[in-house]
Amino acid sequence: MNLPFHSYAVNVSDSNTRLILHERIFRNIHLKEIESREERHKGFVIIIAGTDLPVSERQLNRIIKRTVTGLSRTGSIITTESGEVAIGFSTATRIPHDQTSQCMSVPMIHEEEIDNAFRAIGEATEEAVLNSLITARHVVGRDGNERPALKDLLEKHTIKR
Repeated sequence: MNLPFHSYAVNVSDSNTRLILHERIFRNIHLKEIESREERHKGFVIIIAGTDLPVSERQLNRIIKRTVTGLSRTGSIITTESGEVAIGFSTATRIPHDQTSQCMSVPMIHEEEIDNAFRAIGEATEEAVLNSLITARHVVGRDGNERPALKDLLEKHTIKR
């Protein structure tokens, strides 16, 4: 069964999550980066997932809830003050703009096959987070707050790529 899930947008703004992920992948990076500053805001993650898999609204909601498995694999933790938002859509069914005289038939996968979709959305979410970390750039925000890029942390801690 082909499961074409793609995470279209992931915004990882939580530097703790980012550095925990670095620690997990590259054991030599120390958490001193986050110990040196106290952060009140725990950050947020926004995930937008799209698929052409034919699913019902209930099935799509169940699949979207599984995006947290991908976040967990990257070292992210869900806390009281963090914000995780996941939305999704399926393009499998086209709804005509004009009303037809007949009832519509909406195809959906069988419940026996939904475990594959759960696995696929977790993997797509994990890949999107890792991709965003690899392509991230060093940023300077309000009040001079800085967040280094992964490549800068690797150089700072002398980890060879």
